[in-house]
Amino acid sequence: MIRVTIGLASLGLVAGMALLSFAWTPDPAPLRLDIAARLTPPGSAALLGTDQLGRDTASMVMMGAASSLSIALAAVALGGLAGSAAGLFAALRGGIAAALTMRIMDILFAFPPVLSALLLAFTLGAGPQGAVAAIALFVTPVFARVAHAGAGQVLRSDFVRAARALGAGDRRIAAHHVLPNIGGLLAVQASLQFGLAILTEAGLGYLGLGTQPPSPSWGRMLADSQSFLGVAPWLALAPGAAIAITVLGANILGDGLAERLDPRGRTPR
Repeated sequence: MIRVTIGLASLGLVAGMALLSFAWTPDPAPLRLDIAARLTPPGSAALLGTDQLGRDTASMVMMGAASSLSIALAAVALGGLAGSAAGLFAALRGGIAAALTMRIMDILFAFPPVLSALLLAFTLGAGPQGAVAAIALFVTPVFARVAHAGAGQVLRSDFVRAARALGAGDRRIAAHHVLPNIGGLLAVQASLQFGLAILTEAGLGYLGLGTQPPSPSWGRMLADSQSFLGVAPWLALAPGAAIAITVLGANILGDGLAERLDPRGRTPR
């Protein structure tokens, strides 16, 4: 329970910061350029200092949270739904359909997200849509494997055989027996994949394939800060700390959920 609380508190802090950025930021005009105030160190004038263009770093980190979290959430949700559906379909159908579905998932898993983003950026153009699609493409086979393994275990249970003997079809078995018993596995995987999605989004932003300027993102802030690490280290510390807190919170939450929702410790429904 402690891990779940710590994980939720960490993610809640970052999510609250992202939501607050829509209504308030330390700088009322966070995207305004002020060359005279460039590279101001942290202090009363700017809580986390300013960047090379004079923009308030704290405001940029807050706005970047909204961008990074939205991309990661959308990618995990899209990939989770697609992968879970594919894995459940393969487990229910079996045979050639299952083998073909899971081999497709293996092919998708073989493509690194950065390579996928490069290909999608070439076709869709660099931006958040390409980042969401690339991360979702990488996440989908992970959920498919988890759903396929978990559903296969449930489908071999006696209570599922009894339900089939009573005339229950695949849809009823999936909705009333399989999903309730693999929901914990999928929730744990969603938390862990969210942390990986944040890291991947930051990497794509660093390469210029994610959120495009002037909209801020944590990865883009890290890329912009590399030329000023010697004179303005706060430019990298602020977004780096935000990424670390978010990923650590997601991993801690995933570990906590794994302890509480482990299906091996639950009674099948």
